[in-house]
Amino acid sequence: MRQIFATIFVAGLALAFAPKEQRRLEKAVRQNPDSAPAHLALGRYCYQTDQYDCALEHYRSAVQLAPADPASRGEYGNLLYFTCRYSDALIQYRMALAQAPDHPALHLALGNLYGFLGRDAEAEAEYHWLARKNPDDPEPWIMLAGLYRAGQRWDQAGLAYRQALARQPLDPSLQISLGRSLAMAGRTGEAEQAYRAAISLQSENAEAWLALGQLHVQTRDWKEAVADFTAALVADPQASEAKSGLAAAMQMWKEKNLSGSAGSSAGASR
Repeated sequence: MRQIFATIFVAGLALAFAPKEQRRLEKAVRQNPDSAPAHLALGRYCYQTDQYDCALEHYRSAVQLAPADPASRGEYGNLLYFTCRYSDALIQYRMALAQAPDHPALHLALGNLYGFLGRDAEAEAEYHWLARKNPDDPEPWIMLAGLYRAGQRWDQAGLAYRQALARQPLDPSLQISLGRSLAMAGRTGEAEQAYRAAISLQSENAEAWLALGQLHVQTRDWKEAVADFTAALVADPQASEAKSGLAAAMQMWKEKNLSGSAGSSAGASR
């Protein structure tokens, strides 16, 4: 009996100290238990305040009470995805899209989930749908590029980044991402062009200088690598990768010069 009273007492304390907004929403649900908007409002509040079991309960109720509302299903799917209930999230996204087949946010969410699950062909189809639906939007192409990079499809990633840049040409981060994809594809000349395009847009972009330095290390151009890493450190004195890259490039450049000097001396003595 004491245990029962203790449980009731703890529950009462929790209710008493619950935030005012939560108490208001809970009261609305008690007064209107068949109201989908009331359950949805409380579910959103619980989601925002990291009360995931509560959020799942009230989103589920909202969807059951208003099964023809694709927006609520989409939100419920997002919560299920966030709480690692992937199969259930897929069901909700698909049901929502059956009700609202032209809803871009649902296609994006479904594409992201497919990509996370390694179902690349299905993710690709969703992103291509978005690209056709919103031809001026760079975001679907950025998502496609990320999908291709994850699958090490470097040439396709490069093409997708070029499409994104055609729609958002003044974004240095896209130029850097393009350069990294081209470098991984072995297209070092084009990668250098992309990095330099980023630098032309933002001269003190430490990430672009760092990437250019790493590319010159790859091509064993130590002098250029030293200059690039130095520029990266001017832009960001705390860039640890630039510090280590500069030290290594200077050492290799020094050894190359010493080797060249030794060769010249030996030739002169002969």
